[in-house]
Amino acid sequence: MKKIVILSFLIAAFCAPALHARQSLGFKKGYTSSVELRAMAVADSDRKGHFMFVETVHGYAFGDGLFLGGGTGLGYSFTTSDFLLPLYAKGKYNFSDRPVSPFVGVELGMGIGLSQKDLSFMVSPSFGLDIRRFSVEFSYMFHEGKNWGPAGKPGSNWASYYKLNSLNISVGYWF
Repeated sequence: MKKIVILSFLIAAFCAPALHARQSLGFKKGYTSSVELRAMAVADSDRKGHFMFVETVHGYAFGDGLFLGGGTGLGYSFTTSDFLLPLYAKGKYNFSDRPVSPFVGVELGMGIGLSQKDLSFMVSPSFGLDIRRFSVEFSYMFHEGKNWGPAGKPGSNWASYYKLNSLNISVGYWF
């Protein structure tokens, strides 16, 4: 009988925090941040490529499922060997106050190509699932931008405009 009481006490002690963890992070009011790893596949006919990004997002959760913030990071193109710097605003809405919560979101911002003198506008609607502090997000991203040719060489300056469509998957951890 003693073993059953002790075992029950230990189970209750370890399970008690899980009982109070019903609230998703989208329903906790205040500052929050995340670190995300994003894989991007560009699927346009004239431009194809794969990118990997490490990003961080910081912002405010209003306590009703709504999050607004800003993000930046560093990306790498495996096709062009270019480093990219995204700067964006992020909005996110969690649908439920549970440890597993579906969400929708949008990112609006710009991307800066550090090696190829590239500047683009981007918009990215998304949907996903928050699982406690972890997040899995699927998104479509549209880029419209401009490349500039090498500077400092006479007659070598040029510009080209482009539009890109990509599919992305992100995995993140919220603090």
